[in-house]
Amino acid sequence: MSIGNKQKTGSGRRRNTSRPLFDEKRKSMGKILGYLQALASAVLFGCGAVMLSAAMNRGTNAATISVLRGLVFSSLLLTLIKKHRLSLILTRKQFFQMIPILCMAGMTSAALSVSYVYLPTGVASSIHFVYPVIVAAAETLIFRTKVKKAALPFLALSMVGIYLQTNQTGAVVLSGALIALLSAVFWTCYIVLFEHSEIRTIHPFVLNFYQGIVLMAIGGVWLLMSDLPFSVPDVECLILIIGDGVVAGVVAHLFLQAGIAALGGTLAAVMSVMEPVASLGLGALLLQQQMSERQWIACLVILASSLGMMLMDFLSARGTAKQSISNGERG
Repeated sequence: MSIGNKQKTGSGRRRNTSRPLFDEKRKSMGKILGYLQALASAVLFGCGAVMLSAAMNRGTNAATISVLRGLVFSSLLLTLIKKHRLSLILTRKQFFQMIPILCMAGMTSAALSVSYVYLPTGVASSIHFVYPVIVAAAETLIFRTKVKKAALPFLALSMVGIYLQTNQTGAVVLSGALIALLSAVFWTCYIVLFEHSEIRTIHPFVLNFYQGIVLMAIGGVWLLMSDLPFSVPDVECLILIIGDGVVAGVVAHLFLQAGIAALGGTLAAVMSVMEPVASLGLGALLLQQQMSERQWIACLVILASSLGMMLMDFLSARGTAKQSISNGERG
């Protein structure tokens, strides 16, 4: 009996030693997947920005884009919802949390599009991408979330990269700068409120279906209250808008929401600064937009900040796993 008890105790110790290792590995893999999802969303948002830029150059307007993007959102996702037999029914709490959060996402797109009327694209994008700093501040001051000290240098490095991307030759109009800053505030509200709400439990297909409905409503009200016409000049313009709706509208949002759930708002926001890198690179490749040496340096700085943070978190998780094994063996 005593031998059997010792064997059971020994096997129990082995299980206790292996379980923390398994949990740490699973947690580490979840974080790595979250980083990859946030990076993927940033690249896809950058692709969408290039498509929208090309569509705007063909004569459409931001209100028309909002309506059509929303239509693409809701139509595509409704098909997937029916295929997977998901329910569109929400609880009262989920509904009242969802509406303002999705409005923040829609208003971000609207405000950023308007800022392009007053500012060069590089300046407007640079002002918009101060939002990782605002997210970090909001998480600390409002929700008392502790921001990892090791993440702060990478956050600062990403802001240096965004500053380097600014087109210094473009005239900065105060009204345009304020609108671009407003887009950053809207996007901050979306990220922070999404992280701290129950709508994270809603299936992503259902959540983004409703986001399409909200975006159509914003675009429709915008058209009714302004002199802007509903304008799609040609088939190529329509294809670009639909492409943006699928790539940046649906897929990128799904990746971003998964990244926020895995990493939290602050880290997901820092990884999102890869978006202007993607839009600059694709703009140079596909639209023959010229990039200065300063912009190339900025791309490398931002890339270093994103990959550096990802590597830092991976090494930290690996060290925690080793510590758990060591503690288990001593126990």
